[in-house]
Amino acid sequence: MEQYLNLRKERLASMDMLKGFAIFMVIAGHTIQYLISGDYCDKSAYRIIYSFHMPLFMAISGFFSYRNSIGGGKTPVYQQIARRAWALLIPVVVFAFIMRYILMESSRFLNPLIHSLWFLKSAFSCFALYSLATAFPVRNRIIPLMLTLLISQIFSIYNIRLMYPCFLAGAFLKSRITIVLQHIGTLTIISGAIWLAMVSFFDASFWKFRTQDIFVFVPIHLLLSADWWYVMVYRLTVGLSGSLMFFGIFEMLSSRKFHTTLIGKYINAIGQETLWIYVLQTIILETYLPRYINFDSASTILFYSIIVPIISIGVLTVCIAIIRALKWSIDEIRQRYQIA
Repeated sequence: MEQYLNLRKERLASMDMLKGFAIFMVIAGHTIQYLISGDYCDKSAYRIIYSFHMPLFMAISGFFSYRNSIGGGKTPVYQQIARRAWALLIPVVVFAFIMRYILMESSRFLNPLIHSLWFLKSAFSCFALYSLATAFPVRNRIIPLMLTLLISQIFSIYNIRLMYPCFLAGAFLKSRITIVLQHIGTLTIISGAIWLAMVSFFDASFWKFRTQDIFVFVPIHLLLSADWWYVMVYRLTVGLSGSLMFFGIFEMLSSRKFHTTLIGKYINAIGQETLWIYVLQTIILETYLPRYINFDSASTILFYSIIVPIISIGVLTVCIAIIRALKWSIDEIRQRYQIA
């Protein structure tokens, strides 16, 4: 039992480090997207990051949701969905309130509520689909899961069509975690080889359908288009292969106690606060920094090797400082007024 508990702690440490790495990649990608001019999909560094970072985050969400929906089936499905709505959608409401009424960055409350923080709304949608499928009163859950997978493909909004398969992949990974860990080295090498081969051809043409993301549903003519499905399947495959590769890398790092090193502890701490880091970086990096900072004049080598890492670490550090200050303030208020 003690060995099992120790293994479980290491596994959770690996996931926290994986989330910390993923949010760093999100911020690095946004640094490239917002702090230099030009179409971001024309930049190879952005495309490499984009190929896996959000699929990885959604797979992590599915990984942790497996226990909630199947392993912990005693909780009614409506309660599961309500809890996840509170965890994922309340931050969206808070963000919209701040942008409209405190920072005065939006003329309407609905604009940031609907159009910002797409990933949180996508994660909630994926969890709701998954919870409904796993709560279906049948012995074989493959049928309702496949049905929800098909349903997800008609949604264009919040990238649900790509994110839900990643969510399911994360849940499947958790359901087979013992076997996966037994062959983690081989799986990491194979998935890494697939990702490296595919990402080398991951050019700007895979963004040809991005204008469709503003619509709720995918137009019928695209659902009947072979080109559409080629792009979607390619993006999904490169995302899942990259996600599995990095999962394997951080599992192996954790088995070597990397999370106990100074860098490992820093990444681990970041990984425990990814939700609010994601919210705060939207304000800091996506809203304010582009107004005052632009690196068009910097050389390519300087920008990608020095500026992007420094900006990313700086934004992360500021976000962590804000989160800790808010937590300290909330704890002080609770203690002073004896709030449970």
